[in-house]
Amino acid sequence: MLDMRVRWIDSSRGLAILLVVLYHSGQWASAAGYESAVWSEVNDILATIRLPLFFGISGLLAVKWVGRGWRELASSKIATLAWLYLVWQALTAVLYMVIPNVATPGKSNLSEIFTALATPVRPQGALWFLWALALFFVLTKATQAIPRWVVLPSAAALSTVAISDVIDFGNVGWQGAAANFLFFVFGCSYSSLITKFANRLQSLYAVGFILLWLGFMLLAPSAVDALGLNMVARGLGMAAGIAFGYLLASVTTLRWVGTHTLDYYLPHYLILIALAHLASVAPLPQESSVWLPGAFFVVTLGVCTVLHILARRFELLQAAYILPKWARERLATSGRSAPSERGQ
Repeated sequence: MLDMRVRWIDSSRGLAILLVVLYHSGQWASAAGYESAVWSEVNDILATIRLPLFFGISGLLAVKWVGRGWRELASSKIATLAWLYLVWQALTAVLYMVIPNVATPGKSNLSEIFTALATPVRPQGALWFLWALALFFVLTKATQAIPRWVVLPSAAALSTVAISDVIDFGNVGWQGAAANFLFFVFGCSYSSLITKFANRLQSLYAVGFILLWLGFMLLAPSAVDALGLNMVARGLGMAAGIAFGYLLASVTTLRWVGTHTLDYYLPHYLILIALAHLASVAPLPQESSVWLPGAFFVVTLGVCTVLHILARRFELLQAAYILPKWARERLATSGRSAPSERGQ
């Protein structure tokens, strides 16, 4: 069990969430009509680090939760994920009805409402991460008694076909969950091994792992999606992400972001929706596609930081980032008290 916070974990988590925001910045700039082949290629390569690292570290930190009873797990971690998911799905639906969605032009408000109502089973947008995390906690807990040599190969087979689109699940959340369960269950099952790997890293070895990943991606760029090879690429990407986390562990700001991942993950998509709409109606030259994703990225991080500061000062806003006190107290009557850990 991982009981103490390690610097490389925070920096790795910070890196992962920043890569997620960067990816969606490019995605929404493209939806606004400013597509960049360079940004697309960079994000394709970073895909082998981004979600494997995000879900791998999430799995590593999930050990302490999965080891608890079902009632405590449900009333704490899963209840928090469900609350945040539903709150932000509702906020997303409201925003789509106020600001035209450049990704789905012409979609009616009634359709947006139906989409929002279906999100408990059909997640939409970036919030599928929360939906998938709740599912992963349940699946990992439920399969604890099954040998890892059965669970991990099964998860790997599912992930490789999902990533390569051999099977189309028809929903971004279903596809994403199938593609990334392996990394969560690996992080949870081998947390001590991952921790030992990171703790024994030295700068030279860390650079070596990063170069190995980068060399593989440059020599075999098709491995991002290729059946089987996509698991090799993402395995190397996860190792490279941990190596980056080790090398950047002294960067205080990155570690701070890593301890406040929800403060950046939860609002970033809504901010990008608004920025994409503004860009779609602004008289920007097509050459703006070169810098617009970077501008989206910087502005989004800035707004997320401001919202974090405001949430600390106003109790009403805090309910968008943590399970409210009244809910924790009610859940505590049927089990152990549900902690309000931010960014865990």
